[in-house]
Amino acid sequence: MHAKNVDYKAKILDIKKYYSSAYTVNVYKLQPDRRFDFLPGQYVELSCDDFKSRANPNKLKWSAFSIASSPLEKNLELCVRVMSTNGLTYHIAETKEVDDILNIRGPFGNAIFDDSFDEVIFVGLGTGIAWVLSMLRTLILKKDKRPIHMFCGFRNSHVYLYRKELEGYAKNIPNFKLNTTLAEVDPIWDGHVGFAQDLIKDYKFKQKRGKIPVYLCGPIKAILSVKTAMLNQGFNLDNLHYELW
Repeated sequence: MHAKNVDYKAKILDIKKYYSSAYTVNVYKLQPDRRFDFLPGQYVELSCDDFKSRANPNKLKWSAFSIASSPLEKNLELCVRVMSTNGLTYHIAETKEVDDILNIRGPFGNAIFDDSFDEVIFVGLGTGIAWVLSMLRTLILKKDKRPIHMFCGFRNSHVYLYRKELEGYAKNIPNFKLNTTLAEVDPIWDGHVGFAQDLIKDYKFKQKRGKIPVYLCGPIKAILSVKTAMLNQGFNLDNLHYELW
């Protein structure tokens, strides 16, 4: 593993944009200028040379983002919710295109994936899906045969992140089960509407719930609600691993 807090230059290879009436999410595929090693569950800090810290105009503004790609993939992928007009994410979204250069440093974080399980649950809410997607993609690339249950929650179908990829896994990988809910009634969505914990409540797992490791990421209030519901449904606190943002 490379030393932490090391800076890299990363070229933007691709930008996929998801639009809703309330916000935009950009998924950036990045090519670091040299080998970048990390573990599923870690994150990087991102900056660009023409955006400085408001607190110190002589320094770059750095922001943290979960890595959505697997360590087994060649390039890095970040899933970024574009925030206010004064922020770094908005600046990058408005001024940077394919082939432009960003700065990254890391990896950081100790909330990493432990793959010693018999059955696993991933819960990704909004852009929080990035944290668990790195873990999922690693298992998929390894052709892991153990039961994998994915629960996703998004505001509406316009920001159903990675939909094609996830539904492709669900169609082609027998041990992967996908369960998605939207928070808003959507005229082009015929699936579940509500909360992720509603999907989990009556779901049938192969093991007793208390034995299954769970990885959750998303907005603080939503994840705390899911966590509370899962504890009430028999999951073990020691097996609940989560990242809040």
